[in-house]
Amino acid sequence: MIPVFVRRRVRILPPLCMALMSSQILAQDKPLQLPEVLVEGSRSEAITSRPVEEAREELQSVPGGTTLIEAEEFRAGPTGNLQDVLEFAPGVYGQNRLGGDEVRLSIRGSGISQDFAVKGIRLLRDGLPISEADGDFHSQLVDPLIARYIEVYRGANALQYGASTLGGAINFVSYTGYTASPLTARLELGSDAFVRPQLSGGAVLGDSGLDVFASLSGTYYNGFRDHADTHSTRFYGNLGYRHSGRAESRVHVSVQDSNQELPGALTKAQLKNDPTRASAFFKAFNSQNDFDRYRIDFQHTIRSKENDRLDFGAFYETQDIFHPLPFFVLNEDQDNYGLSLRQELHGRLGARNGRLVWGGTLALGDIKIDEFEPLGGGDRGALRVMEDSDVLTSDLFAEGQLQVTESFTAILGAQLAYSERETDFNSPDPSQSNSIEKDYFGFSPKLGLLWRAADSMQVFGNLSRSFEPPIILDFNNTTLGVLDDQTATTVEIGSRGGWGRVNFDLAFYHSWIDDEILSVEIPPLPSGNFTTSNADKTTHSGIELGANALLPLNWFARDKLRVRAAYTYSRFRFDDDRSFADNHIPGIPEHFGRLELIYEHPSGFYIGPKVEAANSYFVDFTNTFETDSYAILGLRAGYANKRGFSVFVEARNLEDEAYASNAGIAANARGMDSALFNPGIGRSLFAGIEWKLQ
Repeated sequence: MIPVFVRRRVRILPPLCMALMSSQILAQDKPLQLPEVLVEGSRSEAITSRPVEEAREELQSVPGGTTLIEAEEFRAGPTGNLQDVLEFAPGVYGQNRLGGDEVRLSIRGSGISQDFAVKGIRLLRDGLPISEADGDFHSQLVDPLIARYIEVYRGANALQYGASTLGGAINFVSYTGYTASPLTARLELGSDAFVRPQLSGGAVLGDSGLDVFASLSGTYYNGFRDHADTHSTRFYGNLGYRHSGRAESRVHVSVQDSNQELPGALTKAQLKNDPTRASAFFKAFNSQNDFDRYRIDFQHTIRSKENDRLDFGAFYETQDIFHPLPFFVLNEDQDNYGLSLRQELHGRLGARNGRLVWGGTLALGDIKIDEFEPLGGGDRGALRVMEDSDVLTSDLFAEGQLQVTESFTAILGAQLAYSERETDFNSPDPSQSNSIEKDYFGFSPKLGLLWRAADSMQVFGNLSRSFEPPIILDFNNTTLGVLDDQTATTVEIGSRGGWGRVNFDLAFYHSWIDDEILSVEIPPLPSGNFTTSNADKTTHSGIELGANALLPLNWFARDKLRVRAAYTYSRFRFDDDRSFADNHIPGIPEHFGRLELIYEHPSGFYIGPKVEAANSYFVDFTNTFETDSYAILGLRAGYANKRGFSVFVEARNLEDEAYASNAGIAANARGMDSALFNPGIGRSLFAGIEWKLQ
């Protein structure tokens, strides 16, 4: 890890010293020993963030599955949603849900039965939590174009950022005035009136200690389906002030306006016949999901020594949500605020190198929801109920690493968590008013081992516990009483490394889960109305494999073949359940993978195919109905030069296959086709152009 001001010992040899040294060398055989002078030099990097190389080393010190994604990897193609930027992260299931910028996101089966929003994964920006206070998050509120790189920590490997959920954490590291181009202009265009502009830039403001970065972007898309318009505008900016060579404060500001029509799910027969149609039910009620979100974060970082740092964060955000559905019309106002603290210390224990990371987070939320009768066309009728919820989520965590030998590093950590959930239901009918509340305590230890088998090879393993209280949506949307927290014990082994030009990352894991939080659709209504409950015992097992290679071809002046691959095997089962025996837990394919082969010419031109494939999977807990397996083919080409100019063209689903990108979940489909299937995008073409001021 590199401090903001790097102290290095160098020998200063001005001309006079050179002359004296030369004369002495002629006079004697011994070289002249000059005194060492300590020189301070600055680097072009914000103190509050890490350089990419440092982040890569950090991830390689984790005894479990991690992935680093640099911006150059996803900026060479469309960036309409998180699926586009996370597609080659093994273990991450990210699928576009309704054709817009919302993505069904899961890691190791987190939130497996919920095909909307994100739960069981802690979302971070520059190490600061950006998830809502109860752990819920809406993927369409993230703009991947502000990310310089993305870190993915799967499962308990995210403990060093306070996350102890089943899924882990994803950290988006933003550009600053030190790392951004002074001006970047980007425009993406595509089928179905897809328009994705971005204008961004950053600067260091002389010797004032100030730096600034700002980005304004949008996503405007008519959708490949009827009633699927998406209109999102996002502003993000950060302003940093360097107090000294080792201390820096930064303020992050986000403003987001997201409006998305909801076409609803289809039956499998409808999907095969015409995947572009909308659910007549959803269209008639003008179903939408509209967000206005305002957020401000304060971050202060102190680097006390070369590798030590202390990070303090505080945040406040407010959201206004308008959400008409066929079953109700929701108006939601939500305020979230909190604090975070993280310290990273390096030192020695006896003769051994060690590292300690400790910290904590406190997040509070106030959520007010008014539920109205739906009248159709998005209009609301009589007030049904007013829900006023208070949320508190807190944790303390610590993780220590000790280099036991030159090759072995031991890791020991734990998290102590406390959460509160409370909801007051106020109905026009006083007899229907009531309150529910519950406190949740969790203790999640972790033990890991990292073996450096060779200079370019690691073997790792860990044993951990996870803890996950329900989000408010689950907590207050059940007919079976207040939910319990979800806990799990997970064992993981794996390896990462490479041979020459080939690199890989391989992990095997198995989780024994108690009280897994599962959601199902309430029959007989199609998608949109849910109930949530705790399963008794379940298991999640998986294999996560990522590989990339840069192979010399030498056909035309040192040209190369770049290979990227990601494969995830997921086996999620009930464990001797009273109702579902050892059935598959539906929602995610057992086999899912992507492969890309790109020919690269030294002139900057590149071209190659991309394949995505998934097997069929069940859409109900009784395992009576399933999706179809699919494989879709794409093609990407482009050109990038060293002067900051790049263009790309990408074709998707060239065979125009009608397939389900993801699906909702029912308790028992009874072997009958139900409106649970969300169609994947059909044959489409995207193009983009980007220019950076050098």
